[in-house]
Amino acid sequence: MVVHAGTAATQGTSVPAAGAAFAELAPMLRRAVSLNAGVNVRLQGRGNQLRALIWLPFDILVGRTVSVGASNAGAAPEFDLTVGASELLDRLDAATDSVPGFSADEAISLLPNRDAQWRAAAPPREGWRRVESVPGAVVRSLVAAGARALADAADREGIPGGQPRAEVTEALLDSVVLTLEENPTTGQGATTALTAEVTLRMITAVTRMGFLPDDAQVAVDICGRWTRVTAPFGNSYRERSPLGISLLT
Repeated sequence: MVVHAGTAATQGTSVPAAGAAFAELAPMLRRAVSLNAGVNVRLQGRGNQLRALIWLPFDILVGRTVSVGASNAGAAPEFDLTVGASELLDRLDAATDSVPGFSADEAISLLPNRDAQWRAAAPPREGWRRVESVPGAVVRSLVAAGARALADAADREGIPGGQPRAEVTEALLDSVVLTLEENPTTGQGATTALTAEVTLRMITAVTRMGFLPDDAQVAVDICGRWTRVTAPFGNSYRERSPLGISLLT
């Protein structure tokens, strides 16, 4: 059975994942809810993996994939549904307190279905190619520089400590702060090295969401029109149209 985004309800959907997998997603859910209490989370299960995708309020897609472990019931059914992140957190907290080994059924059953509110395609699960890795210190430095640029722009507009005009903020967040090229000695048999452009919005997302611990690094991957910044505890994604226009920002 596959439950796709756009279905009418989650009631009765069987998702035999271990509660520990949902517990691993809780920090991401909490941070997202702190930024936007009404944010939704798209949950996708396949095999022994559970992926959660969230739109942050500064218009960037983030996600994390965790292992759900083996199930005594055999192969888990695929599912794809969207629910409210705060409602899921409430259910997780209640289930964890009462039944430490709760199932995914207990986590998501009867939650209001929000498939119609999901606004875009999900990034691919497979087919990613590694372009390059970047030290976490470099990423943090670029994010800090971006924050200073936003503050300076606000000062110039006469609103110190505030936010500059929306178009100024958007332009800064969409600015390319890293241009990376695949090392030809490590590429996966490609005749032409891949190039990836990473925006300030993408790296701001991985730091704001706590995906990048101290002394870690990020990797930048490409799959078709998609670019992914991969950190130890989660990813940010950006899709570009064939005309080079970002579809996510």
